[in-house]
Order: sequence, then structure tokens, then C-alpha cells
Amino acid sequence: MRPPTFAAAVVSCEDCVIGKAASGGCPFTPQQLPARSVVCNQGELPGRVIFVREGLLALASTDAAGGEGGLALRGPRSLLCLEALLGLPAPAEIRALSEVKLCCLSSGRLMHWVGPESSPARAVVSLLLAEFQERQRDVGWHEGKSLTRVARYLLARDLWPEDGKPLRKQTMARLLGMRPETLSRCLRELVSRGAIDAGRGHRVQDVGALKAISAVQN
Repeated sequence: MRPPTFAAAVVSCEDCVIGKAASGGCPFTPQQLPARSVVCNQGELPGRVIFVREGLLALASTDAAGGEGGLALRGPRSLLCLEALLGLPAPAEIRALSEVKLCCLSSGRLMHWVGPESSPARAVVSLLLAEFQERQRDVGWHEGKSLTRVARYLLARDLWPEDGKPLRKQTMARLLGMRPETLSRCLRELVSRGAIDAGRGHRVQDVGALKAISAVQN
């Protein structure tokens, strides 16, 4: 894996894409924090969007059982806490690894600055946010043990083809990030529990049982 690379720090508003767009009237508020500061806690509603001017931050998440989750690094010119624009909780803790210089703006003021409801900019931002939300959901397909992921998938009926034909096991396994033989083992386990039938389509028989299994994250 290649080491991460980061953009150069923003030295002035004239050097910033947001500052240039604001034409001297940038609505973002600057903030400076020391290393090891928590910018946002996992699970909280951030309420604001954060633009990184300088410094390095870590985005770390844990699963529902408190085990290890994901880790990402972000540097200058990153836009964080986009969940605020959707009213969603932060999926990860954001912590400063060095002294950081940030520019912050509440989600409501940001959308007002982007433009009115009928503007092209607002339309594009709304589409980007919808795609962002879908990608957040995509991450969920790979969380938890294999059996959890399979149960979660089977509950998502909207992913099944309209003609009712089941997806090939190889395709389904690739979607869920597991080997086909692991998928087969999970399907047999769900059949033995009475959660799905033994047919080729593995239709749901016990929604409650599948929900209980899909909620297990450890």
C-alpha cells in the first residue's frame, strides 16, 4: 500500500478554493486547535462542516461492540463532517494529530451560501450528498462477521433484480466482501436456523430472525 499524500497547506484566502469562490466574503469561521484535540466524536451530530487549512487529522471508528473499526487520515484542503448536511451522526471520531487550522460553517449557513433551492449549485450539491449517503451505506455491507453481512443483504429486498432471479453466488460474495465458499456456509447456517428457505433464491422465511442476526456487529 502506498503511503498517503496530502495537499499543501492553505496559506491565505486567495490560495483557497472556498476563499476564491467567496470573493472576499467567506462565511467560514477560522479555528485553531492543538494536537490531540478531538474535533468531533463518533456518533455525535456535528452540525457544522469543516474545511482543513493546515495540519493532519485522524478519522477513527469503532464497531458497536467497541472493537476496531476503520482509520483514515486527512490533511489540508479536505472537507469533513459532510454528515452535518444530511443531519446524520458522525461515523468516526476526528482527532488532530498535529496543530490544525480549520475553517468551520454550520450546515444551514453553508446550504444558504451555496445558493437557493432552484440554483444549479444547490441541485449539484444535493446530488453529491445523495451519492455520499449511498456510499456511506455501501460501507455497511462490509461491517460485521460474514453471517451478519449475509443476513443484512437478504433483508435489503430492493437490491434483488426485478425479474426475481437471484444473483449468482460469486456476484453476491463479491458485493459482501467474502469468498463464495464462505457465503455458501452462511446460507446453510441461515437455512438451518429457519431464517431463509433452502431454495435457489433463498427467500426470507423469518424476518425477525434475520433482523436479530443482522444487528450483531461483533
